[in-house]
Amino acid sequence: MELKRTFARCLSFIGADVIWHSSRNLKLLILLRMVRLLGYGGTTFVLALYLNSLGFQDSDVGVFMTMTLMGDLAISFALTYVGDRMGVRFTAIISALLMCISGIAFATLDNFWLLLLASIAGVINPSANEIDPFKAIEEAAVARLSTPETRNEVFAWWSMLGMLGTATWN
Repeated sequence: MELKRTFARCLSFIGADVIWHSSRNLKLLILLRMVRLLGYGGTTFVLALYLNSLGFQDSDVGVFMTMTLMGDLAISFALTYVGDRMGVRFTAIISALLMCISGIAFATLDNFWLLLLASIAGVINPSANEIDPFKAIEEAAVARLSTPETRNEVFAWWSMLGMLGTATWN
């Protein structure tokens, strides 16, 4: 019993008791963000090297990165616009499937334009930042799933654990 009380005090001391007592869906959203940003952090380091290894010139890689960011912006706008009406879970599933298909395309293709299409459709992020439809949809969901009393702490953990995922690669 004393161990349980000590554990509860430790969680409370670091503010993690809010997450510990939160809903399963809120915990999943935080985990989803952390894993996604872990992937984005890794992508930042290997994407340009991978494209160079396929024989693309540095100028082609620059065009690829620019077009990917512009495409991500368009996809993000579209999914954010309709995402809340479709539901967070459905939007996350569709987006995750697009990312998986994009990963398969990168593993099997070497055509510049097909890879560019795959990177845009799959929201491959050439920067370690979140430029994708997930952030806005997740922020709305986190706000709905938390209470006014816990919202600040939940968002702090959501942000910190997401940045921990990105920082893992640095």
